[in-house]
Amino acid sequence: MSKNVFYNHKVLEGNLELKNSVQSYNSKYSKNVDINKLLNTLKNNKKIEKKEKIILFGFSLSLVGFMGIFVLFVR
Repeated sequence: MSKNVFYNHKVLEGNLELKNSVQSYNSKYSKNVDINKLLNTLKNNKKIEKKEKIILFGFSLSLVGFMGIFVLFVR
């Protein structure tokens, strides 16, 4: 696929195709997966997400509270 490319006000013509390298995997060796490790990782990720949600909710609630107190003092 030939395309024109402008570089420093000059037209360069060249083959600009991207060539993907072919990756081959050896299928003789099978990799054992420990399901307990996967489940523990999933459980830990869910705990971390829950903590992040609680922290975000607490931060937003305190922000609304401080804004309310600020409005009361300004009035």
